[in-house]
Amino acid sequence: MLNIKDKEIIRILAAATAEIAALPVQEEKQTLWRKLNACHPERPMVMIDQVCWNEMDIEGELTLRCVDEECRAYEEQFRRILFQWKHFPVDMVVEPFVRVPMAIHNSGFGIYVRENTSVTDPTNDVVSHLYKNQFQNNNLLQGRVKWPCF
Repeated sequence: MLNIKDKEIIRILAAATAEIAALPVQEEKQTLWRKLNACHPERPMVMIDQVCWNEMDIEGELTLRCVDEECRAYEEQFRRILFQWKHFPVDMVVEPFVRVPMAIHNSGFGIYVRENTSVTDPTNDVVSHLYKNQFQNNNLLQGRVKWPCF
């Protein structure tokens, strides 16, 4: 059972996000992005998608208040959308839906990630990875094995 306070926080943030998503400017921005992607731009478009979120929480706007882990993930998503819309919206489109992560379960059969990670700033979720080659047979890399065509 979810915490009542967590539900209220998510509802407030979701309502604020929904209000922004319902603004007429959202359809205008979507149209401009579609035209750009179709190689018929009306004007240059600006998108900010790489944000150092760990450095942005100056006045507590990004501070998570939910207790439940899943609620915290949604809260973080909503808070980031609202923060970006308030401070640097540029040509941002706020969607009228919530992204729900896929439920994936590893059966234990197959290839696992083998990597070395470099620790960076502990407050930042960006981490450097060095992935280890798990294919000891280089036939795939040298073109000796043909991939099936689908």
